[in-house]
Amino acid sequence: MTSALLRTHEVVKKFGGLVAVDGVDVAIEDGDIVGLIGPNGSGKTTLFNCITGVLSPTSGRVEFDGRDITGKSPDQIALDGLIRAFQEPRIFPGISVRRNLLAARARSGRVSEALLERQDSPDAVDRARETAEFVGIGGMFEEKASSLSLGQKKLLQVAMVLMPDPDLILLDEPTAGVNPSMITDIVDLVREVNEDGTTVLLIEHNMNVVMDVSDSLYVLNSGQVIAHGPPDEIQQNDQVLRAYLGSA
Repeated sequence: MTSALLRTHEVVKKFGGLVAVDGVDVAIEDGDIVGLIGPNGSGKTTLFNCITGVLSPTSGRVEFDGRDITGKSPDQIALDGLIRAFQEPRIFPGISVRRNLLAARARSGRVSEALLERQDSPDAVDRARETAEFVGIGGMFEEKASSLSLGQKKLLQVAMVLMPDPDLILLDEPTAGVNPSMITDIVDLVREVNEDGTTVLLIEHNMNVVMDVSDSLYVLNSGQVIAHGPPDEIQQNDQVLRAYLGSA
C-alpha cells in the first residue's frame, strides 16, 4: 500500500437507520487535484464532514499525513494542515475582507473581533493582502464582505482557507451558483493553488469543470465508491454512466 496524504479506511456514517457513507476507502496523493462526484444524496458532503471533523464516523478511520485524525475537532484538524471550504461561503459578512483573512490566519472561525485587533501586525496584513490579490479580490481588501457577489465570496473563502498555508484543502462545489464568467477564474485559481504546492480534494457537479481540473476522480453512489480513476476512464465507465449521468 502506497503512502497517501489523506486516506480513509472503511469509513461508515449512519444516521439512525440511514447509511449515508458505507465503507468508503479513498487515498489522496500529495500534490494531486482529486474530484469527488456522484448524484445528490450519494454521501459526498457527509464524507467531507467525516474527514474534517464536522461529524464523527460511525466506524472506520481517517488518516492525514500518516496520523490518525478520526474524531478530532475541525480546529484540531485545521492545525494539522487540512482545511475545508463549504458550499455556502462561511465568512464574516459584517467585517472587511482584510479582517476575514486575519481571522482565518488564526484558523477560521475561532477568533473574536476584539482578538482580531491583535492580529493586525504588518506581517499579517501583508500576508492577507497578498492572499486577496492571489485569488483576485485585492481591490476589495477594505470592503465589507457582505458587499461581495456570491462568486467573490467564494473567492474570499478560498483565500481564507489558504491563509494558514494548509497542505490539503477540501472544496465543496466551488463553482455552484456563480456567474458563468467567474467559473473560469475559479478553475484557474484551483490550478494555481495546486501548482503552489497545495493538494486539493473537491466536490463539483459541473462535469466540464471537474473532468478538466482533476487528476483523478472518485465516484460515490448510495454511500459507496463505485469507480476511481482518471477522468477519461470515468467518462467511459458504464456503472458511472448509469448511476450518475443517467445513461443506460
